[in-house]
Amino acid sequence: MTTTPRPTADNSNGATSQSDVAKVRLYKIRTGQVFDPIERVMFARQVIWVDRDTGVVVRLGEEGETFRSEFEVEVTDVDLTKLTVLPGFVDVHVHLFLHPYAETSWDDQLTKESLAGRTIRATVHAKKTLLAGFTTVRRVWLDDEAELRGDLARL
Repeated sequence: MTTTPRPTADNSNGATSQSDVAKVRLYKIRTGQVFDPIERVMFARQVIWVDRDTGVVVRLGEEGETFRSEFEVEVTDVDLTKLTVLPGFVDVHVHLFLHPYAETSWDDQLTKESLAGRTIRATVHAKKTLLAGFTTVRRVWLDDEAELRGDLARL
């Protein structure tokens, strides 16, 4: 897989000084192994090249391969050679605004707890979800969340 990252500096003015040269800023993540969910296999000693400005994976290759670009490349090395790297996980049914029903009933959470309190809880749940490796979630919708969504859109 290869994608062409865009440079971070604008060199369209024809300047040639070293400080004006466009740079592609990349993370070079060296791994012990990478899980391929399509093939359902582990690949040893892989390198993941990530565009630092966009977070997009631009190349996946074997250790020893170099990244070639028409632009100057600034590389930050990340050593994960003792670890297994997995792609981000997806949870298609989450209740970020709620806590376990064993603590408080669903009705009480919706009728007796403030939206502000539930929003704080949702923020904490979202962080825990991200730290657990889930990079995509589908939140189950509730009526009062539409109001919150509108408020956030107006910010």
